[in-house]
Amino acid sequence: MATDAIIDHSGQLTSLTDSTVERLEEVLPSTASLSNPVDVTGGASPEEFKRSVEIVLDDENTDGILCMHTPLGTMGPVEAAEAIADLKDEAEKPILGCWMGGERVREGKRCFVRTGSLFSQRPNSPLRLTCT
Repeated sequence: MATDAIIDHSGQLTSLTDSTVERLEEVLPSTASLSNPVDVTGGASPEEFKRSVEIVLDDENTDGILCMHTPLGTMGPVEAAEAIADLKDEAEKPILGCWMGGERVREGKRCFVRTGSLFSQRPNSPLRLTCT
């Protein structure tokens, strides 16, 4: 849905540089998807999630990042939000959030919103705002 929203609003899904992919390989398990969109897998730790976001934000081809979380893996919604909450102040690129799962992700959403970051429970909503 997020990829479709980007394309529907004349945005582009960037190609990550080889250097970025190599850096992601050092951080993530072999089951992770390292192309865009990056999938850290359901077994990712908060630290792996944070490092992945930092690495992608550092990519010269990246203008911003949409971080998504669903309550399917081992990392809870609050842990995921807290892992990247402080990056907003350091990042020179926008960090958008999408925590899907209704009531199960409510506290994670609140944590993310407290940072002042753009947030949605649907992956296409924040993209509409940034692609227009």
